[in-house]
Amino acid sequence: MPEGARDERSSYPRKAPKSLKRSSLYREIYRTGRRYRGSAIKAVYRSNTLGSIRLGFSVSRKTGNAVKRNRFRRRIKTMAREEGAGLSVDMIHSPVNGLESATWKKLRDEFLSFLELLGRN
Repeated sequence: MPEGARDERSSYPRKAPKSLKRSSLYREIYRTGRRYRGSAIKAVYRSNTLGSIRLGFSVSRKTGNAVKRNRFRRRIKTMAREEGAGLSVDMIHSPVNGLESATWKKLRDEFLSFLELLGRN
């Protein structure tokens, strides 16, 4: 394939979900949001009017080392980018137990069931 040409199968990269940055937003979501608890993921969520997903994370050092915590964040961001297109919601995610048992398949299944709860898929 010539340099700079795109493969027909590949699509343009989807935009990464926005981040929740201000602590006031975290407090407001915790206060007014709804809760989801699965076997691998806990989430607090509420709808927004922005037309996009905003993600926040609450992952303490007790759950694992920095590599495992960052892997959890990256995986949730990837799933939100791939599966949450067109969704308009603020979400704060945290792992249920330690991150040792949080495999990609388990997190993906949990995230998809969470999206089904939101009326997606």
